[in-house]
Amino acid sequence: MGTHPLTPVSAIRLCVLTSILAVTATACAGRQAADQGGSWQPRQDVRLIIHASAGGASDLMARTAAKVLTDQKIVTRPVLAENREGGSGAVAYTYLLGQAGNPHYIAAFSGTYMSTPASNQADYRYTNYTNYSVVAEDASVLVVSAASPYRKLADLVRAAKDRPDTVRYGGTQTGGADSIVHYLLQQKTGTKLAYVPFDGGSEASAALLGGNVDVISSNPSEIKSLIDAGRIRPLAVSSTARIAGLDIPTFREQDVDLVSTQARGFIGPPRVSAAQRSYWENALTRMTESGQWRDYVRANFLQPSVHIGQNAQRYLDQEWQKYVSLYKELGLRPK
Repeated sequence: MGTHPLTPVSAIRLCVLTSILAVTATACAGRQAADQGGSWQPRQDVRLIIHASAGGASDLMARTAAKVLTDQKIVTRPVLAENREGGSGAVAYTYLLGQAGNPHYIAAFSGTYMSTPASNQADYRYTNYTNYSVVAEDASVLVVSAASPYRKLADLVRAAKDRPDTVRYGGTQTGGADSIVHYLLQQKTGTKLAYVPFDGGSEASAALLGGNVDVISSNPSEIKSLIDAGRIRPLAVSSTARIAGLDIPTFREQDVDLVSTQARGFIGPPRVSAAQRSYWENALTRMTESGQWRDYVRANFLQPSVHIGQNAQRYLDQEWQKYVSLYKELGLRPK
């Protein structure tokens, strides 16, 4: 059977069909490339998981991030904050593991992201996640009640040396930021202070005001109102330099070589693509550069400390080693 030459109309139809197929193939390849390393944008609402209860410092950070990402139009889909508290962060981070490969989930983290697994209280590690960014550091403020006889850090240290285990130090669970400052204070000053654990920071503050403990350490933003009201007296801050707006001397200024901070940042589930990771790293970088975010950092006495992508990974590698070393000394066996 012989072939028939194409009519002009048939030739035009063939060209159109060929073009359509080529465009379709290019579009499909483009979508595949976007998910494998090209550009990517969220296609549905974003869930920002918060490991703490509503109203605390971690909740405020996460909700501020959601607002900045939305207000500045950095993320064009709604960013919905969702609290999943419990287990010193374990509930939230375990939930995030279950969203593997889904870039529409991100989570905020604070010190418990590292401390809970490093103290052998969780089955995950930071290496199981996509670590997008570190955005700030939190220091601790050592405070006594306004009626306390301890006017300066040196007064507290002297009393702890003269009467070992009689100065009562209130804090949260062993392994948390409070217990770390307590341990380092003893280590750096050669003192012994009796540690009294509470379920949370608010209970420790109440115990201090009620005279049931002599000293506590706390997040600056959570006790600033008590300082301003004259109900408690700050003795030292655990940062490397004084924090703007607090004007509290550091431990180092008072000849105690103690620095202790906790990282705050954002992570994603495992197995997100290179394009999806790049999207969130860029978005979070833009967030930290906004005046809205900087105002939040300043108002809450955080220390700007921005590390993105591989720099965040290296930062957290060092944090992990720090916690592992501390917990070995505290008798908490790391995995």
